[in-house]
Amino acid sequence: MRTIVGCIIVLLSMGSVYASSTDSVVINVIPTPKAIPSRQIRIPNINVIAAANGPIRVGGRDYSEETFRSYIGQMFLVGFTGNSTKSPGFRVLKKLVSRGQVGGVLFLKNNVANRSSVKAMTTALKSAAPGNTPLFIAIDQEGGWVQRLTLQNSGVDNTNSAQKIATLGLQKAIKQYGNMAKNLAEIGFNLNFGPVVDLNVNRSNPIIGKLKRSYSADANTVVQYASVFIKAHREYGILTSLKHYPGHGSSTRDSHNGFVDISKSWSVAELIPYQKLIETRQVDSIMVGHLFNAQIDGEAKTPASLSRKTIRGSLRDHLRYNGIVISDDMYMGAIRNHYRKYDAMIQAIRAGNDVLIYSTYGTAKKMAAMINKMLEFARKDPAFAQLILESHQRIHKQKRLLAAMSINIPDYSITTASIGDTPEPDTGELDETLSEGYILWSGTTVKLERSNVVLVPRDKILVSAN
Repeated sequence: MRTIVGCIIVLLSMGSVYASSTDSVVINVIPTPKAIPSRQIRIPNINVIAAANGPIRVGGRDYSEETFRSYIGQMFLVGFTGNSTKSPGFRVLKKLVSRGQVGGVLFLKNNVANRSSVKAMTTALKSAAPGNTPLFIAIDQEGGWVQRLTLQNSGVDNTNSAQKIATLGLQKAIKQYGNMAKNLAEIGFNLNFGPVVDLNVNRSNPIIGKLKRSYSADANTVVQYASVFIKAHREYGILTSLKHYPGHGSSTRDSHNGFVDISKSWSVAELIPYQKLIETRQVDSIMVGHLFNAQIDGEAKTPASLSRKTIRGSLRDHLRYNGIVISDDMYMGAIRNHYRKYDAMIQAIRAGNDVLIYSTYGTAKKMAAMINKMLEFARKDPAFAQLILESHQRIHKQKRLLAAMSINIPDYSITTASIGDTPEPDTGELDETLSEGYILWSGTTVKLERSNVVLVPRDKILVSAN
């Protein structure tokens, strides 16, 4: 029996099998001169995730399978069941996070029991994340009809709808969104799926207009209030996501329930908020909707979230957007009712998405199978592997900035300074060519004289040692 076990350990250590505890599996025992004849034995509580192969070659460079698996895992942002750290669904999620099989987590209203339980879960998830890569901990907290955290369930003041806020003026918007972001940060969130930058061109729209989720039919007004939303969140170290590209405001149906065609109702003016916010470098990420638009995609009847012409053509090439693209929930009826799961997943990556949202992913075994399928396509198609690599680079860059925004350094004093006094020109983006100790982010220059740790403050400040 010792010889058999020894052979199995060699197999695992050599990378012949990737395993995790769930089910039993049959493993072929390779004979050695001192071992028993070759045969199969059943080992309980082991689940084979995938057979290991050689490296994956992309752009003339070899990447190990383990590395590529970690890249793929970062591309999934998933929901879960349960509302406490003791919930079975949360425990499974925490394991997925610790194994690097997901890069982000989505909290829905059914995950919120009270403020302390949510805080305990976000804290546990952050601790479970491997290495120095932050986990996206996301929520839909727009205000109005769409707010998962409320005064009743978590002591978070209710925020007015976008439509209402736009009638109250910018100062009220600054106050309400500042309070929203402060609470999200305190509870542990670092990504809010908002603001909605859809134009309110159809007030009877069942998912935008009727729910008062749009600021206005006027693009400039939308940009003004979206900017307040974004700035408030950045001040508290929270990323945001513009939605729903290329514009959901004119639709007559809800993509949660099925296919939505905006070909005849959509206009190019709906791209203006995206264009202006991209040009002024206010965009952390963009969520693409499950909306078919023949004006962009032709007659293929492909939703924007799965459309290469929409994401890689309209958004990246035309609007020159190089940041993270996030799909709307891949479990929505517009996708689930018309595409097989794996087909939609692969098509979404080919289209140009960096992060795929699955509010429901099933089981840990199904999550592993999704990663395996992505890896399988990466092995077969170098172009597909290249897309994964590019997505990893975008996600990694944003998470580095997120880590920088989230660090507190109590040993440093903060004093006001003007950008003109800083030693390097301000680009608003991370510039690794700067002198050691400096970082630029969102129009802010920060100097750390006594540490290599990066801090991004609320406004234009200089950080210097005491």
